[in-house]
Amino acid sequence: MTRGLAVHPDAAVELQEAVDWYDQGGQERGQAFLEAYNDTVDRCLMWPDSGAIVSEDDGPGPDQVEVHGAKVPKSSYWVIYYVEHDVVSIVAVAHERRQPGYWSVRLPH
Repeated sequence: MTRGLAVHPDAAVELQEAVDWYDQGGQERGQAFLEAYNDTVDRCLMWPDSGAIVSEDDGPGPDQVEVHGAKVPKSSYWVIYYVEHDVVSIVAVAHERRQPGYWSVRLPH
């Protein structure tokens, strides 16, 4: 099954900020992070239920989605996403130690 991919505009900004931060360390660390991110997204597209459930409620209700998080290897970042109508929607590229759950305002209501 082929799934679509949607990326929230703020998540795209967060991704670029993370790449820029890693680039400050030189040695093409930004490119390595971007490749790891892309591999993580590919994994989410293939196995969308494989990410840890990170939603704060007891499960999806009539107007809620089940939110997952997939760790980007060798980094402090998580891809936060949900699946709806065969589309994987990335709502955040979140640093694991900064403002947990800030991305919840980006979810459909």
